Amino acid sequence: MIVVVNPSTELARVVLAELLNAGVTDVVLAPGSRSAPLALALAAAERRGDLKLHVRIDERSAGFLALGIARIQARPVPVVCTSGTAVANLAPAVVEATYAGVPLIAITADRPPALRKTGANQTIDQVGFFATQVCCAVDIPPSPEYPADPLRWHAQVRRVIAAAAGLDGERAQSPGAVQLNLGFAAIELVGGIYTNIRNRLTVSNDSTADTLQGEGGTDWFWIQITHGCEVAVSVENTLGG
Repeated sequence: MIVVVNPSTELARVVLAELLNAGVTDVVLAPGSRSAPLALALAAAERRGDLKLHVRIDERSAGFLALGIARIQARPVPVVCTSGTAVANLAPAVVEATYAGVPLIAITADRPPALRKTGANQTIDQVGFFATQVCCAVDIPPSPEYPADPLRWHAQVRRVIAAAAGLDGERAQSPGAVQLNLGFAAIELVGGIYTNIRNRLTVSNDSTADTLQGEGGTDWFWIQITHGCEVAVSVENTLGG
């Protein structure tokens, strides 16, 4: 058994708590391995009845679904995607949200700072990716170089949500799109107890423990997220950093 200290799970819980505090009722998820800590937290929240989770495989479709829900509800709706070119596929919805005054929160999963700009496959520079097309962009990178700071995380997430709703400090402005970039470490894809059953993982009801349990030599596990969508996790690559 491998015990994992998990700041990424902590960050995911902070983000979820602030979304719920802000009255968010719907979240759109385009699943991928890098966004798994937040995806698991959102799936657990849906099981509790705290929100409605809409899962779409295609990021462009996910972005426009979130845009449509936000337009109808007239309140911020997050769309969550994994790292790399997945972020670029949100651009059309982000641009339309900003110019139409629709409160859209693009939550983009990223690698931690130590693993950025290393030439790895399927990675891009995501920090400030949408430039002037968003009202606000915040990067939260938990890693050994950036110790866990839940109080600061709460304040940063609140700022992003407020900017999406058109509230920037004491100033009122038009609602629009914002970006919340979250640097999740790959080893911290685990947030709960997972047991290997024929190369598949099932999630236990104990959401407080942070452990990974599996047989040695297993290269790939699959985590069932929700709605039949799955996220692949390479244990070998994860533990190797």
